[in-house]
Amino acid sequence: MTPRLLLVAHAPLASALAAAAQTILGPPTLSTVAIDFDNDREDGGCEIVSALAEPSAQAGTLVLVDVAGASPCNSVLRAVGDRRDIEIVAGLGLAMLLRVYNYHNRDLATLATLAAEAGSRSTARLTPPI
Repeated sequence: MTPRLLLVAHAPLASALAAAAQTILGPPTLSTVAIDFDNDREDGGCEIVSALAEPSAQAGTLVLVDVAGASPCNSVLRAVGDRRDIEIVAGLGLAMLLRVYNYHNRDLATLATLAAEAGSRSTARLTPPI
């Protein structure tokens, strides 16, 4: 069984990253929740609770959030509570999502580690050639 994947981010980042992943790798099996500043943040929290309540495989759920400590992340932390079948990784970007999608058949803990490593490795200071 493969873990379920949920992207939670400021609007429209989650859906844009899901669309990019679909263009590159084909239709990803994931859900997205966008936290929109024009809406009440409680609405976003309700969407997260609903997404996490959807029937999932026994393999658990990996939640990728855009920024640690920001509203989407804090909403996820409140919604998750003390559930142990959910892993959360912050720093969502395309490199992280592609890595998770490529290794989606791994167990939840391994997938969370791969996501964090991909996020870390995809950040670099680049110098243009002279």
